[in-house]
Amino acid sequence: MQWTLSPRFAGTNHAPIAVVNGDCSLKPLIINSGLGETVLLDASQSWDPDVGNTLKFRWMQYAEPSSTRWTIRYAVPKLQIEDAGPQAQHMGKVAVRLPSQDDGFLSPLDSRKFVPWGPLTYHTVLEVMDDDIYPMRAYRRVLIRVGIF
Repeated sequence: MQWTLSPRFAGTNHAPIAVVNGDCSLKPLIINSGLGETVLLDASQSWDPDVGNTLKFRWMQYAEPSSTRWTIRYAVPKLQIEDAGPQAQHMGKVAVRLPSQDDGFLSPLDSRKFVPWGPLTYHTVLEVMDDDIYPMRAYRRVLIRVGIF
């Protein structure tokens, strides 16, 4: 709440604006894709209203909403999120590799039974943080729908 203590806009820190693939709305961004594909997520247009602040990016998979089963370990594959942008903007652009048709898991009820991954909505969250003394963060959710559109 430090930003409320000054009457001057420039005298306080403000939260960054998270922009993913050119979209700066507050709604979750929905992307349709297929098994085995790679989805590019670009947050490099994100910005901070405070001049001079540098932004840091962190992408996270939020697995729990993707499953209705008793354990996400067997129901939701771990996404591979890799840096795909320039060094100066670490994780500003990422490539998310989705599991292929050949990927899956061994059934917890029968270890001889291989269960391939199927249609699923993957939830990812972008965190954008500035580098002020009292850092502010902004978040943006991205839903990647695989095989259900």
